[in-house]
Amino acid sequence: MKVIISCFLLLNILTNIQGQNTRTSNPNFGREKLDSLKEILQRNPADFIEESFKLEKQWIKENKKDLLIELYHLQVDYLDITDNYDLTLLTLHKFRQLVGDKDENEIAYIYLQLASTFCFMGNIDSLNYWQSQAEKFRSSTSSLYGSYLLVDGLKNSYLGKYSMAIKSLWQAISFFDKNGNKKGLAVAYNNLATNYGRLGDLVNQKLNLLKAIDINKSLGYTYQLVMNYNNLGINYKQTNQIEKALKYYDLAYQELKRLDNPFLLAQNLTNRANILEKQGNLKAAEKLFAECEKVCEENNIQYGVMLTNLNLGNLFRLQNKYVDASIRLNKGLALTKSLKSVREEALVYERLSWLSRDMADYKAAYTFQTKFHQLNYSLVNESVKKEAFALKEKYESEKKEKEIVTLSKKQLNYQYFISVLIVCVLLLLVILQGWRNKHKLVLLEKQKQELNKKLLKDVIENKEKELTSQVTLLAQMQQQVDELIQKTSKILSDNSTEQVKLKKIESLLKADPIHTLKNDFDVRLTSNNEDFFSLLLHKYPDLSPAELKLCAYLRLNPSTKDLALITNRSMRTIESTRTNIRKKMILTSQENLVTHLLSFSNE
Repeated sequence: MKVIISCFLLLNILTNIQGQNTRTSNPNFGREKLDSLKEILQRNPADFIEESFKLEKQWIKENKKDLLIELYHLQVDYLDITDNYDLTLLTLHKFRQLVGDKDENEIAYIYLQLASTFCFMGNIDSLNYWQSQAEKFRSSTSSLYGSYLLVDGLKNSYLGKYSMAIKSLWQAISFFDKNGNKKGLAVAYNNLATNYGRLGDLVNQKLNLLKAIDINKSLGYTYQLVMNYNNLGINYKQTNQIEKALKYYDLAYQELKRLDNPFLLAQNLTNRANILEKQGNLKAAEKLFAECEKVCEENNIQYGVMLTNLNLGNLFRLQNKYVDASIRLNKGLALTKSLKSVREEALVYERLSWLSRDMADYKAAYTFQTKFHQLNYSLVNESVKKEAFALKEKYESEKKEKEIVTLSKKQLNYQYFISVLIVCVLLLLVILQGWRNKHKLVLLEKQKQELNKKLLKDVIENKEKELTSQVTLLAQMQQQVDELIQKTSKILSDNSTEQVKLKKIESLLKADPIHTLKNDFDVRLTSNNEDFFSLLLHKYPDLSPAELKLCAYLRLNPSTKDLALITNRSMRTIESTRTNIRKKMILTSQENLVTHLLSFSNE
């Protein structure tokens, strides 16, 4: 009996092994696996990468090159749409190693994908390199010609040449449409919409987003649909079509619930809640903010938790729920300090000031408002100090390097002269002449060093002047604060009624001395740069007053974020104005705007 059972088990095992071997040796087995992967990509994208990596390991061992090529295409498509750039680069390099040097079409595809990936990463040097590598295979008859045009459009868009980008993208669309390449069409329409948006053409931006949405729906590309819906929501929000904006934000939300992307989900919830808050629908906004907080806490997105508490604190203030508002804002304040987020810390103090004002606690309102302004000014001053220190260190480093080079050259020339003198006296005249020529080069190098020193010295002096101006401004601010404290104390000590005292204090707070000081700083900045403005207008008469003023700020070389804080404008407006200035000055992509502006102070 035991022998019979053993034989039966052995037969069963051999049958299973044979079945497995039959399946893996079946030529259609790999194709079935690829089709299964495509279904996973459509149904549950979060599981796609893990499954595809399992297949990749198996097919590498079995040396199934054709199947691996198709698998890498699928992986690149998925990683590209999910903005996983590091993994995209790794996959493309594995793909390149697999292809070798025989299949030029696949090589060109890989190079174009590398170029577009580096474009989205903001690495212009790598973008130029891989695009130049792909250009070797460029042909208008190639099936990849549309991709070449698409990369041209991405590059021009990155460089701020939006009209040229639009031209390339329309050519790509014509090619993709002719060849029935829906994926290429969706990408081209989406980027076309982006470029129209940067030019302020919201009508064409909307039309191209709608085209991209139709194609992505037919392809089942969920991630692209979410981005299209969000961008269309922003478009309608900019044109004050709030109901349509909410409609597309809601469509994005429905898609995001099926995807494993908590960051995009939290961002979408915040956008919708902010719109509802502006509409006055505070209950609905509160519900969305609470949902956003839950998503951020479950996925440990601390920055999102901080912003949610800040938003809920202000929302409760608008609902007169002062205790809840205070709890939320103080929680947000603690998070800003733990995350060392100074800008958001300043915003919390501003909202605490509003809350104290609404509760008629004017002393606390004044204290929080003072902290808000101090943090804002500290952000500006810290940026200026860092810039001046960086310039000084650069100057000292270059000075030492040039001294070493000069000493090395002198020592080399001396040794050369002695050796030649020993070898042959007859060549003395030739050596002397050579030495004189090298000596002239050293003198020219020294003159160049002196000019560089003067330029750096002028730049540092300008920075020091601006620091002095900032210190003066802070001193004036402190004086205003002290005067305000004295006036407040005087009011509190007189014999008037509490109601009269509160009215007097409220009138003092409405005066807003900080705003006056900021206006004084703008006036002083304009008056101190009259010569600079004259030089600029003489060379570039098309510059507007707003652009001239931004040029004066740019000479301090702050970041775009700091400029937005100083001028009370959005980062997008700052970037747009900078682009207009570069166009009017006809600067190339290699020329630095700040360096160009600094050169006017030395003419």
